[in-house]
Order: sequence, then C-alpha cells, then structure tokens
Amino acid sequence: MVTKSLLLSLAIAASASASESFVNVYFGNGCFFHQQHSIVTKFEKLLLQRSASDITAVSAYAGGDSSPNDLCYHNKDGVGDYGKLGHAEVVEFSVPNDRLKDAAKVFFEDFTQLTPGQWTRQDVFDLGPEYRALVGIPGGISGHYFEAIEEANVAVHNLDLREGLGGDDDTIDTGVVWIMDSEDFPVYQAEVCLQFSDDNPAFSEPYSEKYHSLNGILVEEGLLKNTTCPTNYIC
Repeated sequence: MVTKSLLLSLAIAASASASESFVNVYFGNGCFFHQQHSIVTKFEKLLLQRSASDITAVSAYAGGDSSPNDLCYHNKDGVGDYGKLGHAEVVEFSVPNDRLKDAAKVFFEDFTQLTPGQWTRQDVFDLGPEYRALVGIPGGISGHYFEAIEEANVAVHNLDLREGLGGDDDTIDTGVVWIMDSEDFPVYQAEVCLQFSDDNPAFSEPYSEKYHSLNGILVEEGLLKNTTCPTNYIC
C-alpha cells in the first residue's frame, strides 16, 4: 500500500526534477524589442511549440550594478535609469536544459557579417553599452551551462566570448559577447509598456497584433508585473 507520506515524497521529488530540467537565461544584443520578438517567434513558438500562455520571454535590464529598486527606461527625472547603472537591454526566458544550445544558436544567428570574420549586431543605430551583446547563465563562463553556449557559438559564427564583469563596454563591430553569471548579475523586468513592442521601422515591419497581445496574456498569467517606474520617453 502506498502511504500518503510516500506519495508526498514522490510528488516533491517529481517537482524538484521538473524545476531542475529548465534554466532561466537572458540574451541581449541591441534593442530588446527585436530580441524579444526573435526569441518568441524563432525559439519558443517555432522550436518549442509553446502556446501563447506558455511564452516566457520578458524584456529586462541586466549586466550592471545590483539595485534594491526597479530599474527604469530613460525618463525625464532620471529615476532608476538602467543605462546610468551600467545595465544593458536583455530578454530573459525559460529554456529546457537540453535545448539551451538551440536557443543559443538562434541568438548567434542574429549577428550580421561586416567582413570575413567580422560580425556585428543588426541594430546598428542604437549605440552604447546599453545595447552590448551579452548572455546570462547561472555560473557564467565557469559554470556547466557555458558548454552549450560555447558549442552553439562554434557551430554558427565563432564569436569572441569573454567573461563579463558588469557595466561592460559596447560590443558593436567587435564580435565580442560578454558572458555574465546570472546569479551575480540578475535581471530586472522592464516596464510592462515596453513588452512585445514593435522594433525600429528601419529594420522590420510592425509585428502582428497576435504578438502584441502577448503583453496582456503574460500580465494575466502573472509573469509580467507593473513596476514603480515613472513614464519614460517611449511609453
């Protein structure tokens, strides 16, 4: 006979196993509007076949000094300005451990070749450290997740992966990607009004209404929460 305590133990073990099979990571390379759309459409929907309510990609800020408060987009009062605190625009999402290499391939394939062996981001109009290329994984360059990132990189463009120390320089035209330890450099969700937005019209047509509707869905699911940030220059 299976006792209640045994069933509880099995349930706890199953829950622990399930939580260990996914890892939260973040990618950044230029404006997070483009990066979020790329991760949602090319990885979460296309490769993982996730439904709208299962989407996890959230625009955020990461890679700078830790903060006890919300980080904010540029605003007239300068409140919590992510750029001034050394952060970059990123997108955090949940990845099955055995699909991390696939996710990283989507990221690396987004770079554009300038000359043989020289790569840059597609977003060439947004300049500065806020738009640098970075990957955030638990343990960073010394952790076991780095192997999947490195393998994907070699398979695509073989860019220059370097350990990020926080507040790092812009990477445009250099082929450098900063590898961050997401435990030391956590993410801070960007404002709700900046989620699932259209990219720069110089790079793409407006995204679909179905894509824009993910904003409300993720708010309803509790994955997106309102911040204390003041009105910014975009919203």
